[in-house]
Amino acid sequence: MWHIGALVGPYHAYEMYEKVNYQGTLNVVEACKQLKIRKLIYSSSPGTRFDGSDIEGLTEDELKFPEAYLQPYAETKAMGERAALAACDSDSLFVTAIAPHQVYGPRDQLFLANFLKAGKKLRVFGKGRNKISTCYVDNYCHGLILGEKALFPGSPALGKFYIITDGEPVFFWDMIDHALMECGYTSIKKRFALPYWFVLGLSYFSLALGALVGRKFRLNPFAVKMMTIHRWFNIDAARKDLGYEPLVTFEEAFAKTIAWYKSSWIPENMPELARV
Repeated sequence: MWHIGALVGPYHAYEMYEKVNYQGTLNVVEACKQLKIRKLIYSSSPGTRFDGSDIEGLTEDELKFPEAYLQPYAETKAMGERAALAACDSDSLFVTAIAPHQVYGPRDQLFLANFLKAGKKLRVFGKGRNKISTCYVDNYCHGLILGEKALFPGSPALGKFYIITDGEPVFFWDMIDHALMECGYTSIKKRFALPYWFVLGLSYFSLALGALVGRKFRLNPFAVKMMTIHRWFNIDAARKDLGYEPLVTFEEAFAKTIAWYKSSWIPENMPELARV
């Protein structure tokens, strides 16, 4: 069984994250036991190991669960992952966790879509030279399939957590800028950048204001951290234990993604409006 259901994004109530990402996982584990399903592949997230610090080429063994989380999505995904991997039993249930980082692709309405919606107002946060690992949706699915194939008696994948990506990291803001220009916006590099200290302070103000008025604003400390820190990983463990290699290069995958947004998602008049 592949467990890929989750409540994602940084804008929901903690109780909802806990019900879906943790309690939901407990329900899936229990269903596997009752129905005598032998294999469970849990779709996790590298965010379960984020503490807000830069991550530059670390392996899964070098990444630890933080003492405190920046956002309830990551916290509850970690709770779900721990519960799933703890259920791994060499006699009855084989479990592994596959964690793609920064998934993107055609029809995605969460990652790139939000940057395109903010295209006219968007500014680079900080110096704009932070690198991230990405994972095209086809590569994500490939990793999930390999996770299932790796579950057998004595496998090194039993009870383990693996990160999968497109391979080499990319500069986050270069990637966003390229997408915006391809979709008709002016380059964000031609706009003044917002200093990190300024936008982080503004995000804490936004968080406090949201608590006062009972709203969740899109600008929050977690979002700022994710757009300014290095987030790229060494995936040698997935290569060794799962036989994983990306099926599609970042260059080919991103071109396919942008082509879909240009043909199927962006309103016809958006490029003209973006240049105003």
